[in-house]
Amino acid sequence: MSAVNVLAFGVTCEIRDDDCVPVVQDHLRLPRQEAQALLEAERLKFKERLRSARPGDVVYGPAPAARRLRSRNRMSVDFVEFADLSDGRRVTVRSDRGVSGPFPGQTRGRFTQEVRDYFEAEAEDCCPIEPEWVVERLQRLYGVEVDPVSVEAALRSPLAVEFGPRLRDQLF
Repeated sequence: MSAVNVLAFGVTCEIRDDDCVPVVQDHLRLPRQEAQALLEAERLKFKERLRSARPGDVVYGPAPAARRLRSRNRMSVDFVEFADLSDGRRVTVRSDRGVSGPFPGQTRGRFTQEVRDYFEAEAEDCCPIEPEWVVERLQRLYGVEVDPVSVEAALRSPLAVEFGPRLRDQLF
């Protein structure tokens, strides 16, 4: 089996699923007091359903309007780092990093630069990605043999930055 080349390294950025604020205020554009009143009414209905439930009954939670979604002011963004291979596959290299901050309202270009700056600082300060580590990791996780020279070249290239759909909606 011949080795495949790593064409590029990149990162997909997406808003963390558990990042939240009340949906009614964000999406229905209600004044804060009205939104809170609507949320409280939904919670009371849910509590009443719980009280009147018998053992074995299925009790549904508060209506969707009482669930929480992302904050308009601060977000937590997860990074999924990937490698694009010459055989057409995209494989995840790691997914254990992310950032939090006031990102809504930023441009995609500015956020892209902030992500690249973050990864450059990580590489300089503590955690450079060594080509040997990538070669070993891709072999172990995916059983794929990659050319170390292509890994070095891809690591020297600018990091490809992509946005998940939820984050893309928050950036201009």
